[in-house]
Amino acid sequence: MPAHYEGWTNVRQGRAAAEQAFAKAPGGIAARTPQPQEGARRSVGEDLYCVDAMRLRPPDPVPAPAPHGSPPLAARPVGDERTVPSPSKRGKRGLAAALLIGAFALASCGTSAAAKHTPPTTTAPAPTTTAVPTLAALTGLPVASASVPARPAVIVKIDNASAAWPQSGIDQADVVYEEVAEGGTTRYLAVFQSQDANPVGPVRSVRETDADVVRPIGGLFGYSGGIPYFVNLIDRSGITDVGADDDGGAYYRSNDRAAPHNLYTSTAVLRQRTPAGAGPPPALFDYVGTQGFSEPGEQTVSRVVVPMSGVTVATWSYDATTKQWDRSTNGVPQTAAEGTSLKSGPPVAFTNVIVEKVPYTNTGFVDPAGNPVPDADTVGSGTAVVLSAGELVHATWSKPTASSITTYLASDGSPVRLLPGTTWVMLAPTRAAITSS
Repeated sequence: MPAHYEGWTNVRQGRAAAEQAFAKAPGGIAARTPQPQEGARRSVGEDLYCVDAMRLRPPDPVPAPAPHGSPPLAARPVGDERTVPSPSKRGKRGLAAALLIGAFALASCGTSAAAKHTPPTTTAPAPTTTAVPTLAALTGLPVASASVPARPAVIVKIDNASAAWPQSGIDQADVVYEEVAEGGTTRYLAVFQSQDANPVGPVRSVRETDADVVRPIGGLFGYSGGIPYFVNLIDRSGITDVGADDDGGAYYRSNDRAAPHNLYTSTAVLRQRTPAGAGPPPALFDYVGTQGFSEPGEQTVSRVVVPMSGVTVATWSYDATTKQWDRSTNGVPQTAAEGTSLKSGPPVAFTNVIVEKVPYTNTGFVDPAGNPVPDADTVGSGTAVVLSAGELVHATWSKPTASSITTYLASDGSPVRLLPGTTWVMLAPTRAAITSS
C-alpha cells in the first residue's frame, strides 16, 4: 500500500483505531502525501487524482486488466478522464467523510477475509471504431491507401491513330476525354488519380480543346509539345505543365514503334514533378449509393454507335458479366497494351460512357498535311447521352465557365448519378447521329 494511503490501512481495526491513524498526521492524509518531484511531467490523462480527493475518499479499487487492444488510460480522450473533486472542500466535511467510512468498515467486519481483500472487478468496454471507406474523387470507389485521394491528378494526352494501338495505361485511367483532332482522328485526355500507369502512351501534342477540359481538374499535364499558342493556353490554365518540351527527361521513345507514335512516360515519374501544395481533383460526377443506376426515361440497350467523324466511328458494347462497356473503333475491338511489351492485353472497357455533344470550330491552324485543326467548345450547354449499367439515358450538360465542372442533368432536372467506377466522356460533334440497339 502506498504511503499516502496509510491513513486508510487501519480502518478495519475499528472506529477508534481509524481515528488514531488519522491523528498521526496533523494535516490529515494530505500531510503524508508525497508531492511530485521536481521536473516531473503530468498530462491530462495522468492527472486522475488530487490531494484533496484522497483526503475525502478511500482509494479506488485496482481495475481489472483492460481487454487486449484497449488503449492505455493516459491515451483515453478527455471525455473518459476521471472527474476531480474541487480542492475547496476542506475542514469538517473531510472529518465527517473519514468517520463515515470508518463506520462502514466496522459494519463489514463480519465478512470473510477473502471478501475484504477482493476488490470489485470492472471491465473496460472494448473500443469500437467504424471504418469509413476512403473514396477516390474521380471514380467513387474505395481505395486501399488513405493518401491516394489527397494526391493530384496526372493527365496525359494519348494518341488514337491505328498505328498507336494498343495504347499503354489507358485501362488504368479513372476518366478519359475523347476529342476530334485534325483529319477526323481522335485523341484522348487520360486522367489518372486513383491508379498509376507505367508505361503510358503513345503521348501526343496539345490542342486548344485541352485547356478548358483540364482547367477544373488541375494537377499535372503531360504531352509531347504543340503549337505555342496552344501551349500558352495550358500555361495559363493553372495546371502544372510537365510536357516533353519542359521536362524531356520524363519521356522516352520506344524502338518497337515508329515516330510519332512511340513516345512514352510514366504517371509515377510525372508525379515526381508535383509542386508543393498541389491538391486533389474535385469530384467530376455524381454517383449512386447502394441502389442501382436508375434515371427517368432510361432505355435498356446492349450496343451504342457514336460517329465522331467521317473516319472514326466508336462502338460501345455492354458486357452484363463485367458490367462494363467495351470499346471498338471502326469495328476493331480496342485493347490496352500488356505491361511494357506493347502487345494486346485486356479490352478497353469502362463503367460509364457519356456522349457530350459540343460544337466544333476551326482554330485557323492546319497540320503538315493541310488539315484544319478543330476546337471543341466545351463551355456552354447542350445535349448528352449517358450509358451506365446497360441503360441509355438522354440528358443535358452545362459548363458556365472554363473553370467550371460540367454537370449532367436528367430529363426531370436532377443530377444524373452514375455507377461508381471509370468514366469515358466523348466530346462528339453536335451533328453526330447516335444509334443504339
